[in-house]
Amino acid sequence: MKWNSQRSFMCELYRQYSGNEEKVVRAYAEAEDAGRMLRRKNKSNLSAIEYARALWKDGIRRRWLYG
Repeated sequence: MKWNSQRSFMCELYRQYSGNEEKVVRAYAEAEDAGRMLRRKNKSNLSAIEYARALWKDGIRRRWLYG
């Protein structure tokens, strides 16, 4: 399956793992490490797991992450 954005992929994982933060973050990071999800830029030089956690926090804070 191909996702249009990092957000849509994160939302799919959120649904798949019933909102379990650790599982969602881990799955996102593993997908990035495997090349299934790519970042356009990495100016902050974050690892895949750090980026996945930041994306999770952004989704919760801005309310785009839901099931």
